[in-house]
Amino acid sequence: MASGVLKIHTLERGARIGDLNGIFFEDLNHAADGGLYAELVQNRSFEFEPIDRPDYHALTAWEKVERGGGRVIVKVESDEPLNAPESAQA
Repeated sequence: MASGVLKIHTLERGARIGDLNGIFFEDLNHAADGGLYAELVQNRSFEFEPIDRPDYHALTAWEKVERGGGRVIVKVESDEPLNAPESAQA
């Protein structure tokens, strides 16, 4: 078994450190472990209801983007919702 002595000179300055290189990772919106959780945005269906805030509407937080001459029509269909509305979940 090897043994040794570790001496730390706390009052002495070492060599100046130059640029530090490495990786910085910030876990935003819990995206590091598999993606964005819908519950953290609004609710499971990404719905915005005027009952929560008077200025909310079905397309709150969504915007239409047209590129390359394409035409886009944005509408909300509620005939077969993915999840029940919040008012029905209570």
